[in-house]
Amino acid sequence: MKDFDNKISLPSRFYQYLEKIKESHKLIIKSKDGYHCDSCNSDFKICKQNKRYGETYAKCPVCKKNLVVKSNRKKYYTQDDSFCIIEKFKDHLIFRLFAVKTEYDAPNNYHSEYCEYGRNIYSYESGPLVLVEEVYNDNITATITGKYINYKEIYGSNWKANGSYFYHLGNVSMLYPYNLKKVLKGTKWEYSQIWDFAKHIDYFNISDFLQHKSLEMLIKSKLYNLAYSIINEFDDYLIKLDYKFLHNNLIFVRKNKMDLEEYQLFEKTKIKNIKLIRKYAPDYDNLTQIFFDLKIDLARADNQIKNLKGHIQEYIDYLEICKMLQYDMKDKKILYPEKDIVEEHNRVNSLYEAYKDEVYNNAIKKRAQELKDTIYQSDKFVIFPVKNQRQLINESKQQNNCVKTYAERIANNECDIYFMRSINSKEKSLVTVEVRNNRVVQQRIKNNEDTTNEQKQFLKNWEEKFLKPGLNKGVA
Repeated sequence: MKDFDNKISLPSRFYQYLEKIKESHKLIIKSKDGYHCDSCNSDFKICKQNKRYGETYAKCPVCKKNLVVKSNRKKYYTQDDSFCIIEKFKDHLIFRLFAVKTEYDAPNNYHSEYCEYGRNIYSYESGPLVLVEEVYNDNITATITGKYINYKEIYGSNWKANGSYFYHLGNVSMLYPYNLKKVLKGTKWEYSQIWDFAKHIDYFNISDFLQHKSLEMLIKSKLYNLAYSIINEFDDYLIKLDYKFLHNNLIFVRKNKMDLEEYQLFEKTKIKNIKLIRKYAPDYDNLTQIFFDLKIDLARADNQIKNLKGHIQEYIDYLEICKMLQYDMKDKKILYPEKDIVEEHNRVNSLYEAYKDEVYNNAIKKRAQELKDTIYQSDKFVIFPVKNQRQLINESKQQNNCVKTYAERIANNECDIYFMRSINSKEKSLVTVEVRNNRVVQQRIKNNEDTTNEQKQFLKNWEEKFLKPGLNKGVA
């Protein structure tokens, strides 16, 4: 660090960049008479507000800056920002970490301070970017609960390695852009365009950007939001982009500053309606393949189906159930029901449950016929396969167990269910038995308690004599 400080100075536009951050900490003050911008000292009656980072922001119609809005009753307010300057030194990249804090005292009194508090040292010659060391100085107070910036001095020199496995300085910050083209010349990031990206995106994980394979094309095309959201995805979605489609629709994507979710929905639906795209983009992960296989017209669905927004998952489930019920999936009345989608989902789901019950019941009856040769009785007990779904439900009720849920498993030939009863009381549940691969895998009396030794012996004799290969078709 001493060698670095002796040979590397602050970049030429450092203080200009710092002043820009300080100016961004100015406020728009709201009062009953309207608004006042402390940055350009302008007054105006109305302004468009937006939520970001948990705060209310507004763009000043005069200086065009997007600033935090606070009431004139607010007496004190603090804003913090952090930024990073990247330097190349001795075959390493040094991330210099700075913090800026501005305190506001009403009215229109601002005090700012800044400091360099940490450095992340990366090697990069071979393979991916590797963090070698994280160091900090006396501008950091380290406690058992974390590390905190104290602004003791502007540039600390007492550098020490971070020995904590739990509290790191991190590298999510704003990035100083004006030296990057020169610094990264001759490295694998020589054409990364990160210097252009950093001018348009405030906070991002800088090391994640440098780890990514290629974002040059997106940044050169001024698709900054798309590039930013791809960085945050933790998978290489970039190779899945339809570049031909992107090229043909570049103006529309750029004009609307689409992020990844918005672009994905646009690419799949081909709808050039940004309001509709933004309305349903947050639901993109819920739009399963059936939605796209059926070529659903999102505009028509949004216009025709009541209560669609907020219940997109019910709509997807509705489509899947209709398909399982073998409805005509080309019928527009099926694809775009005009009723409330929750009610329609519940209606077809009830039909499907009834349909399943009939299918399962028939399968259980068929299986009972196949297993009739496994019925066995002694002088005290009898055992026989379940004959229908109604018996399963009754057994579950009497035994207080979950065997009623086994109908699908029996129908799918995954197991067989038998009832063991007393020879003198064949209607009263005694033992519920599950069989797989010609052997008993479960035997339970009421409340899932274990069977008696006498009951175990009966089942063992039955298993040896009757559950022979070829009789029980159930598989694990």
